[in-house]
Amino acid sequence: MRIKSTPNGLITLTIDGGGSAIVAPTIPIYLPLTGMLGKILGWTMLGDNAGGSCVVDVWKSIYPAVPTIANTIVAAAPPTLTAQVKNQALAVPTWPDVVISSSDVLAFYVNSCSLHKRVTLALSIARGKPE
Repeated sequence: MRIKSTPNGLITLTIDGGGSAIVAPTIPIYLPLTGMLGKILGWTMLGDNAGGSCVVDVWKSIYPAVPTIANTIVAAAPPTLTAQVKNQALAVPTWPDVVISSSDVLAFYVNSCSLHKRVTLALSIARGKPE
């Protein structure tokens, strides 16, 4: 299956420690992808502390299953901040399962985090039907 490779959508998630540093590991945050079809092209991550670090795992399964760590899609390259406030990957060639559909559920799991009180992760998406 081939999908366009031009970004034309985002899946955005903000993880907020409520004024305190984000404590990891966290309970996964689940997001159903109702009505979406496309391919994850890359990610951008922003934090609020230049000395902070954060690693977020992304899991995917087909509804009605709930994704778990066994359903990770990031391989050995999770979205990561390492003593920085911003980082991005414009492509994710090592992620083995980047096609998403309306029957999928994503989960975001903070593996580790230090100093950041708020982190935003955006997955860039090429939305559309397979070509």
